Amino acid sequence: MDFKSNVRSSTSLGDGLPPPESGPTYPGKELAEEPATRDTTDYDLELMRNRGLLTYEEEKKLLRRVDWHLMLLCALIFLVKNVDANNAANARIMNKGTPRNILTQLRMTSDEYNFVSTVYFIPFIVFEIPSNLVMKRMLPSRFQARIMVTWGIALASHAAVTSKSGLYVARFFLGLCEAGMFPGVILQMTYWYRADEMTMRMLIFYSFEFFANVVSAVLAFGFDHLSGRCGLSGWQWFFLVEGVITIAFGISLWFFLPDFPAQAKWLSEDEKAFSYKLDFLQTLHGRKRTTLILKRSSQP
Repeated sequence: MDFKSNVRSSTSLGDGLPPPESGPTYPGKELAEEPATRDTTDYDLELMRNRGLLTYEEEKKLLRRVDWHLMLLCALIFLVKNVDANNAANARIMNKGTPRNILTQLRMTSDEYNFVSTVYFIPFIVFEIPSNLVMKRMLPSRFQARIMVTWGIALASHAAVTSKSGLYVARFFLGLCEAGMFPGVILQMTYWYRADEMTMRMLIFYSFEFFANVVSAVLAFGFDHLSGRCGLSGWQWFFLVEGVITIAFGISLWFFLPDFPAQAKWLSEDEKAFSYKLDFLQTLHGRKRTTLILKRSSQP
């Protein structure tokens, strides 16, 4: 059989077979090849036009301004939270070996004092969900201010305890009041940053936890030398001053923590439109892509 007959036979064998695929398949290929007649009922021309309001350099400057006005405050909230939550360990060794030590004054053993961490974390974990439900009904600045003021009061009340039962109650309410702080801060950051911008901000955010240990140790060392002033022991000064600082910082959040881009007085109208557009388009893109996938999966 010559070459031409081989070609004719191979062609006849291929008759009736489906045409070969135009290229390799890959996940998402069907979405990429979706025809242009896609549903655009949610398309907002004004929002898309806002995408060009700022240049790349202007967008970088805007991001730095948001970092100074929002990221710094969020990191400081986390810093104060960890200082106040970890101060029980430093208070334990203040004035050690003297009648002014907290274990001596409250007549507690080491095992009994270790239980204060458990008493703190139980309400902190249990009341996260109820606190998050309240967060949906309040502005972020009001929500964080309420949390910090109440936990500052609970922390300052540590200075008035005279027994181990009183210390347990104070630690319980401290954990209760701090519940909801962390998810509230993360939600607040998502109003201002894209997903690809959150990584570096979370790194900075968590780094303040290590600074909290340093700050708490320095404060404990300083207040250890104030023991006996005004009839208060060093650990009492420690809790009282930290509580007052937390209350003052919480009140300042009411006025200085930005809620949403549209309400920020330090943003221009173009910057507000640009920031709002980013958040809206991320939500819109995710919703439309999910809807498209659900429609295609429901087809037989």
